[in-house]
Amino acid sequence: MVGTSGAGKTTLVMALLGLLAWRGGTASGEVLINGCNGECNLLTMSARQARRVLGKTIALVPQSPWQRLQRGYIAAGHFEEAWRAHESSGQKALDARLVAADE
Repeated sequence: MVGTSGAGKTTLVMALLGLLAWRGGTASGEVLINGCNGECNLLTMSARQARRVLGKTIALVPQSPWQRLQRGYIAAGHFEEAWRAHESSGQKALDARLVAADE
């Protein structure tokens, strides 16, 4: 998604990811997405359903991603957090994926 500064890109993505409430905002209407056994409304699905779809289909990449990384984490910690949120395979599969990505 592209647009001029202040056009609402970040606000829209925050709403899609269910993060708008953290800023005191609300979202209403329908955002229909494929990927959860058919078509479903992203704004009304449960948190569990959303975790299955988000991160694989929709993700937020901030303009300055390096500022979003937590300084106390090594890089692998960030990948591990996302892996556990979106994958059901275990630590060995994550380790293999990290090694493959490093090659």
